[in-house]
Amino acid sequence: MSVRTNWTARQGLTFSFADPINDASWKTNITTIKQLGAPGLEGDVWHVELEDAPHRITESAVKVFKANFDMQTECLDPINEAETDDIPVTELLPPHARSFVAEATASIENEYFIRPYAFGRMANRNAILMPVIKGDNLSDYIRSNPDISADTRYRLCSELCRAIDALHEAGQLHNDIKPDNIMVDTSGSQPTIRIIDMGFLCNAADVKSIHGGSRKHLGTPGYMSPEIRGWGAGTASEASDTWSVGCTVFYILTSLELVTGVLDKKSEDSQNALYDSFRENMDEPMISIERMARVPGFEQPEITEALSVLLTPNMKIRRRKNQPLLKMAEACEGVSSVKILPSPVAKPAAPTPVEEPTPKTPKKRKLTRKPSAKTSTTSSEDVMKVIVRPVGGMKQIIVIKNGDESYLRHQHVPEVDTSHSKLIRFAFDETEVYALPREGLPGLKFNEEDWAGSVLVPKEGATIEIDGIQIQLELR
Repeated sequence: MSVRTNWTARQGLTFSFADPINDASWKTNITTIKQLGAPGLEGDVWHVELEDAPHRITESAVKVFKANFDMQTECLDPINEAETDDIPVTELLPPHARSFVAEATASIENEYFIRPYAFGRMANRNAILMPVIKGDNLSDYIRSNPDISADTRYRLCSELCRAIDALHEAGQLHNDIKPDNIMVDTSGSQPTIRIIDMGFLCNAADVKSIHGGSRKHLGTPGYMSPEIRGWGAGTASEASDTWSVGCTVFYILTSLELVTGVLDKKSEDSQNALYDSFRENMDEPMISIERMARVPGFEQPEITEALSVLLTPNMKIRRRKNQPLLKMAEACEGVSSVKILPSPVAKPAAPTPVEEPTPKTPKKRKLTRKPSAKTSTTSSEDVMKVIVRPVGGMKQIIVIKNGDESYLRHQHVPEVDTSHSKLIRFAFDETEVYALPREGLPGLKFNEEDWAGSVLVPKEGATIEIDGIQIQLELR
């Protein structure tokens, strides 16, 4: 097998991912299987095979960036300086490295977001190794499945709204929400969204330091909020993300693009005229509740009413304190059999880069924002969090309401050899949490004892084992 030293975008070629920066355990050779999606502005994403199966992962995705900046001086040094001096890393990064660092160090612990395995150098390029998702991006999924049920459309909308609201709760902005940046994972019993492409991800508190008074646009035409299109990236906020979610929800429910679709042509002049018209009445929603009632998917007035808030030009109406995303999610759940439990996003953890020749140990990153807005009226006694920590894997947080149940899914521990999507059922009853494994799972143990039925999870936590994979459980 010939290992190539220069990147070539072609299937069946082998390259060495020999210099993972943040985790040397991912060092391996990779062989390209197929390209995922069309080439992007930043680079290409490929489905690859991992020769040494690090962490028992045999296949993944790799994003190979076009920007060939110096990893040490333009990436690692700014990260470490930011950690040492407690200042936003974006203030120190050169503009051409910001997208790479934002995506490479994204540590969003939430089931709807893709979290990278490792980043570093590969074949003279900067690259990010990440999970590969079975399925299509949302655009292709909707086009390929024109007859998907209303319940499925409502489910995808609810998941998207809850995911972005949780991201905002953690004080972060995505800044480029659109169907092409959302995967539909079809590996389980129900299609589920996975949000990708974190190149514009930032702390909401850092917008001014990153963009200042810039008049440049941020995001994608057709999904860009009126304030960003009119006044530039410096106006980015939770409200601008919410507008983009609204455009995407419209697409999920109708299979039509809201802005470019209704214009019948995609000219810049047509879009400018449309956005200019918003200024005539900033409180008038972009969609008409009366007219939308005749559109399939919008027969229920609560759906249109909730979406109209997301698509109101006045950004004050879209502010998170009004809970527009949660209300949209609840509207979708209220008119269907869909029930989605909130899935919180943990605060972003500080990246721990490995430097050469002498590694630095960065301090814990200073939290730049602690949101005060509440996302639910549910008291802490009515909710239990099960913290799932696979040994050598990524932490997951499972939220259970009192009297309800939730699941440890295969996607949380993909190393387990099974075709089932739901592995362990957790039930929360008053003050107790019970765990019940699916029948037929290999190598089941609970606190080192063979495990077959429902067991009480001790308050101090427990250790379970599935197919040789040890998993720590913690209750909060």
